[in-house]
Amino acid sequence: MLHASSSAAYNVLLDENILCLPSTSTLKKVTRRLHASTTTDNSAYLKLRVSKLNAYEQDVLLIIDEIYVAKRVDCSGCEVIGLTADGNVASTLLCFMIKSLVSKYKDIVAICPMDKLTARKLYNCYTDVMTMLRSTGVNVVAISVDNAATNRKFFINYLCQGTLKTHVIDEFTGQPIFLIFDPVHAIKNVYNNFQSRKYVQCPAMTQNLPHGKLQPHPHQGPVQHRMQYGAAESA
Repeated sequence: MLHASSSAAYNVLLDENILCLPSTSTLKKVTRRLHASTTTDNSAYLKLRVSKLNAYEQDVLLIIDEIYVAKRVDCSGCEVIGLTADGNVASTLLCFMIKSLVSKYKDIVAICPMDKLTARKLYNCYTDVMTMLRSTGVNVVAISVDNAATNRKFFINYLCQGTLKTHVIDEFTGQPIFLIFDPVHAIKNVYNNFQSRKYVQCPAMTQNLPHGKLQPHPHQGPVQHRMQYGAAESA
């Protein structure tokens, strides 16, 4: 990453002998891009990774998200980097990642440069990614996106045919694919809500609570309790 950001800075660290670093020629050799003429591509890599998984580990969640990048075009190794498929300067990277539901396995499967993301472009990239994933043997059981307008249109207009549903049927496998709106942000909102309110309303409990978890609110009735900061963090 340092060499990609500034080769001069990398060479300075290399000459100073502060860190144990590979030479620039070795670094380029181990990080070079796969050539299209070779038999190894992203699909073959994923097939190799998936072949090491058990059958139940091959059920995956497909996560789709955007990464904003600087609008810049560079030339590296006789290749122009920073342009979209239609020749415009990319401002975002549309990323597709798979995560196994029952194991720690996860992988980036596709990165699509975009200048202006639309639901149609998202659907086109999605169909290409799903075609590749079906060839690797993984089974996509759910799709997770954030609540951006483009993602909502992608779900409603292209996957659900006009009406938002909890799941759609994969036309190739006949299995349901569940549609999820970013549970991480939903949990974060609940956590921030607890942090800002500082108290939680809970029903009366007969059993004794562990000491230090909840304390009676001095200005509220017996069912209003103030939540300590440390308890909110542990929650």
